[in-house]
Amino acid sequence: METDKSSGVFSFDSIKHLYFLEVNGEKKPLTGVTTILSVIAKPALIQWSANQTIEYVKEHLTSLDDLDAVLKEAKVAHRKKKESAGDVGTAVHKAIANWITTNEWIVPEMPMANTMIDNFKKWVAEHSVVFTGSEKSVYSEEYWYAGTYDFTATIDGKNYLADIKTSSGIYGREFFAQCAAYRLAHEEMNGQQNFHGSVIVRLGKDGSFEEKYSYDYKTDREIFLAALTLYRGLQTFNTK
Repeated sequence: METDKSSGVFSFDSIKHLYFLEVNGEKKPLTGVTTILSVIAKPALIQWSANQTIEYVKEHLTSLDDLDAVLKEAKVAHRKKKESAGDVGTAVHKAIANWITTNEWIVPEMPMANTMIDNFKKWVAEHSVVFTGSEKSVYSEEYWYAGTYDFTATIDGKNYLADIKTSSGIYGREFFAQCAAYRLAHEEMNGQQNFHGSVIVRLGKDGSFEEKYSYDYKTDREIFLAALTLYRGLQTFNTK
């Protein structure tokens, strides 16, 4: 049985997507895992943003008379594309979480999402996946952060903490550092857990599918804690 060993009261504001811990009557915000990991450079994302700007100009510029207006919109083209993609990703995450907890599929009316969900169903069947938890919010009072992992499961007879991604690829170890952060907080709250490793299940919006595993929790955890140190240091920088 899981038992919360913290001395405080943990809460999550789903609207603002903020985590809080109340200790001795004082409620303070916890830093999100993804916020901490944002200090890691993402060169592929920078190039993608530039590509979206170029594509927008190529598609919409028909006359130099429209140049200023087109360039104005081109500046935010990457943000709008990301928001649109985020809507699909959110819908897929919600549908999968609902299925894990209720065994009912509420599939969003998005053809793209249907394909992504079908790929997840196929993966579950092929690997005899047995879910042991879903959408669990965890936090670390020691390191003062929080986050929500997608699910835990037994996969081919081994226990994993898992995260679903709808990105175009699995780049480097950052996703596994994210899983390690969740695992570290989970174990602080509930004691040592018998996880064999972490798994990233990528459901591409183009219909692609990818799964990757990490069994090196020590390195993944160290990457996260290094990012945490960098994030905290940058937050406390004072020019005086």
